[in-house]
Amino acid sequence: MAATAHFKALTLLLQSAKYSDLTLCCGDREFAVHRAIEASSGRIELKDDDPETVERMISFMYSLDYQDEQRGNVEAARSSDAEASNASNSDATVVSAEREVLAETLVNNNDGNVHSQGDSQPTLFSSVRVYAIADKYNVQSLKDLAKQRFGRWARRNWACADFTAIIREVFNSTPSSDRGLRDIVSGIVANHSDFFIQKDGFRELVEDVGELGLGMLDKLMIRHMEENSALLLQIQSLEAEIGVSKLLQGKSKQALARKSSELDAMMSRVNDLSVCRHCNEDFNIEVEDHFPGRAIIRCRKCRTRH
Repeated sequence: MAATAHFKALTLLLQSAKYSDLTLCCGDREFAVHRAIEASSGRIELKDDDPETVERMISFMYSLDYQDEQRGNVEAARSSDAEASNASNSDATVVSAEREVLAETLVNNNDGNVHSQGDSQPTLFSSVRVYAIADKYNVQSLKDLAKQRFGRWARRNWACADFTAIIREVFNSTPSSDRGLRDIVSGIVANHSDFFIQKDGFRELVEDVGELGLGMLDKLMIRHMEENSALLLQIQSLEAEIGVSKLLQGKSKQALARKSSELDAMMSRVNDLSVCRHCNEDFNIEVEDHFPGRAIIRCRKCRTRH
């Protein structure tokens, strides 16, 4: 609760520019912010960054959130509120520390090569660019949020017309060592390879971005191994069931053979009896009881047990 109130106050501070002692200049935009460390001047030029992306980064530093233009519906607003409300006191501490790192980075390193000056690409590129600028200025919590938001969007919208352009942006704006967004798009492409192979411009994209092809192969190999493992488990389960069935079948055969043997023994004994040992009458039997392995045989006339 305290963290939420804290960031609401910071958001109002950003919107009003009250007590601002530092100006960030990006293209034709200026942002009135508050420096966390002492600097030689109150103005920093960000010539190589996209102004809208810088604005989203600054918004996050004050409110733990940033706004995507494509998230302007009710559902998106609820999602944004939920994300912001999940900010804990530890989040506030992390962002406070990252704000200091950002300020120091802006002062000491304005030679970034991640973004070019803002262009006319659709706003659905925003989380990709926020991810890249967060990596550039070492704001890990913003990077994590951008990755989460992009992943959620990409898994729902991979069939959109601009997705190949978004893939190109991901690979052009992140280093090879950073697998965050690259693994997301590689996994999506691998899962829907039949669709993308037939998509206009996709083959050219793979030719231009060789790492995408390698990422696809990695994901397809992993999926193939997982499917093989699942199939192997199914085979092992079926083999176990077959083994149990064979065991039960063997026991049934043994029981049947035992019953047959018992019946043969009883009939052999009956055939050996011609007269009753007590009344000397022709033997006329009655099987009184029958138990596994034995039977009680009596003379039907005198009831003598044999």
